[in-house]
Amino acid sequence: MPKKYKDYYEYVTLEETGEVVAIDEDTGEVLNTVVIQAPVGTVAYTPAQQREYKERKEKELVAALRRNKNKKFAFVNAQYNYRDIDPNSVGRLMYLCTFLAYNSDVLAATQKTKLRKEDLPRVLRLSPVTFWRFWKDVYGKYLIEKDDGTIQLSNVHFLRGKMPKSQIGIEWQKLFIDAIRELYDVIPVTKHRYLGYIFQLLPYLNMEYNILCHNPTEQNLDYIVPMTLDEFCVECGYTVEQRARLIKAYAQIQFEVEGRTELFCSFVSSLNNVGDAKIYVNPNILYKGSHWDEVKILGQFCRQ
Repeated sequence: MPKKYKDYYEYVTLEETGEVVAIDEDTGEVLNTVVIQAPVGTVAYTPAQQREYKERKEKELVAALRRNKNKKFAFVNAQYNYRDIDPNSVGRLMYLCTFLAYNSDVLAATQKTKLRKEDLPRVLRLSPVTFWRFWKDVYGKYLIEKDDGTIQLSNVHFLRGKMPKSQIGIEWQKLFIDAIRELYDVIPVTKHRYLGYIFQLLPYLNMEYNILCHNPTEQNLDYIVPMTLDEFCVECGYTVEQRARLIKAYAQIQFEVEGRTELFCSFVSSLNNVGDAKIYVNPNILYKGSHWDEVKILGQFCRQ
């Protein structure tokens, strides 16, 4: 039976000094030893055990830092497809929801500084003409201008903070605020629609594995029925002959994660048929499940 720790050592007395050293039988590493007297019941740890403990604590620290980084988040209604507006508008709405004041449906630059309509072109980095198209597309459906000039975002579709009882029955997806903003910052205005395509398919996104599929509530990876790249093309209004253009566009949507360049979403195929590729969304952007590390491995998001 394999041992949990590599704790077998050969103890050798050096002739020239009389010093006793321990030799790790697995690695050949020579370790100094110290003879001590300890009360009965004292627990002693070998060097290998100490290294294992240190490595485990380092992993726990990394996980804690990751959790802390992702504390700032908002929620989006994952049961709705947002097909009643342009995909560009969908991408911009998801960005705006990161400006929701905590426990409020009002947009704010800070907890004390509310955003107004005249602020939005600057926040969204849109020209007056492009902003006007966006405003006409979403006004009255997803956001409204209140009497005091502040902007209210529909709490049927977007939330931040405590969830009202009236919204408890809705399936919500978690968006990480800093990551969404970083992603939006690096994307040209003309590429916002590629964010929108993914968010319009939220009802197809598996909560556990962040894969677009036809049975998004399935929790067993072996039983998930993926949405293929060809099906994704059709959903986005592309022909299958245009799939290469779609892949190229998503390959250019990258952002920094802990010093690494990663993709917003990835197309993964174990076969030569590109049209059957699976689509994963980076869990650093949005994720509500419990298999974060597995999704990272499956999705292969690191830019090569």
